[in-house]
Amino acid sequence: MRWILLICLLLCSLPVWADTWTHYTVPGAVIFVPAGDEALARYVGGLTVQEIPRIAAALGVTTPHPLPIYAYNDRVAFLRDAGATPMLEGVSYHPSGLIRIDATQGGSIRTTLAHELTHSFLAQRLGSHLGELPLWLNEGIAGHLADPIPDEELPDVSFPVFRGRVLTLEEMDQAFRTRGDTTAAYIESRSLVAWLEHHHPGSIRRILAFLAEGASFDDAVYETSGLTPEAWWERWQRSIPNWIFWLTLLSSPVIYVPFALLLAIVAILRHRRRHADEEDEDEPTDETMDDPSSRLDRPCERID
Repeated sequence: MRWILLICLLLCSLPVWADTWTHYTVPGAVIFVPAGDEALARYVGGLTVQEIPRIAAALGVTTPHPLPIYAYNDRVAFLRDAGATPMLEGVSYHPSGLIRIDATQGGSIRTTLAHELTHSFLAQRLGSHLGELPLWLNEGIAGHLADPIPDEELPDVSFPVFRGRVLTLEEMDQAFRTRGDTTAAYIESRSLVAWLEHHHPGSIRRILAFLAEGASFDDAVYETSGLTPEAWWERWQRSIPNWIFWLTLLSSPVIYVPFALLLAIVAILRHRRRHADEEDEDEPTDETMDDPSSRLDRPCERID
């Protein structure tokens, strides 16, 4: 097993051999940075030391394997090695656990690092059973642990306003597999995990324990919460506040298009009325018909 991990680590490291890297060892990880960037190594190393115990404990990883972490100070070099995917900020490989992060992102380095650490530890926790964990839940756990949602804020983030509807579990999985527009899938999967942890504390850790023992995903969810995955999704959806529905409806073209047509009709009617009033004002009037003095100026006619 150790030889397999070593070979995978070497294969994942091949693209970066063209660069000169310096490594720094911290508890639980080896931080690789471009040669000379000691400040980046200290910063990422400090974040790693803080995040590893928190995330490992949340997932039930009792003896974390040391992880190689490559921190890039050049966006082009990162995309060259990690894959030229738009908006990509980090990537984790399994079974090696090797992580690459784009360290040019400023304040979001911590959440990106925590997100990828979660993916690596999920692979460690489940091993050969990792395939039993749906992709949407894998991403949802990483999103939640990278940026935990406080219980009091859960109602405000329980609904991703995305084209007026939520995604099904299958649609989330498909979005992550195709790597298309995953914005809604990331928001929704993170919210689903937060909802389950809020109503059934410790559920994610227990689900992972059941999966690691060979249980199916459906059985693991039911034994943990008494819900099926579909019931979990439906309960979460029912928790969406009604005011968010109306906010979404008001921002939908379904409302704006008829309203725009109504405004156009009113504008046309007002224009036609104004045009008719202007024509009435321009019509000549025969003022001499009602002027008595005008009859004195006419020649008298005699009738025999």
